[in-house]
Amino acid sequence: MSGFKTGEIIRCIILMACLSLLTGCSTNSSASGSINKSSPTDLQIYKSADASVISTSNTESASTGTNTFTDYSTLSPEPTAEKTTEDSTPSPDITATPVPIPTQDLITFQVSSAIASVSPESGPSVCNKQTSFEFIFSGTITVTAAGTVEYKWVQSNGVEYAGTLTFSSAGTQSVPDNSWIVYGGSLFTGWGKIVVTSPNSISSNQANFTRLYCPVF
Repeated sequence: MSGFKTGEIIRCIILMACLSLLTGCSTNSSASGSINKSSPTDLQIYKSADASVISTSNTESASTGTNTFTDYSTLSPEPTAEKTTEDSTPSPDITATPVPIPTQDLITFQVSSAIASVSPESGPSVCNKQTSFEFIFSGTITVTAAGTVEYKWVQSNGVEYAGTLTFSSAGTQSVPDNSWIVYGGSLFTGWGKIVVTSPNSISSNQANFTRLYCPVF
């Protein structure tokens, strides 16, 4: 019985020695390198209003079993590029293109000419008992565009007759006739002409006539 106990004691001693050797090998293998462990809860970062970063790191070293504290409060934030409000790309120059104006719109309404004539230019050709003789004035007015013309017949004796002509387009129209009756048998000369007062001022030629001497019977 005592021999059995002795053998069991020896086997236990040998087993404990083996376990001790295995434990020593594991410890030496771990000691060959330094292992740093840090817990996420040990790292606290604060950002103040002035954008400076304060960081405190609590690092536990497995080799020494001590806590190492690193203060990052003196670190400055990385500079950021300032945004510019001006676009670096120049805008293209815009050149205004002139719009051509039709030349027809530039034509101004006006009277370009006025012509007067009289019939007959002299008379009477035969003397008789009549005491008067009629001379008839006629004429034309030419305009450059549509509009209304104001004119008047003017006679050498100071008599005037006013009138108007309406044109639907550029062109020429006849002026209503004007007559001048000359009384008596003595020699007499006179004239008549057209005077335009609107849209512009222009006068025609003078249409001259002669009342021949014809005694009254």
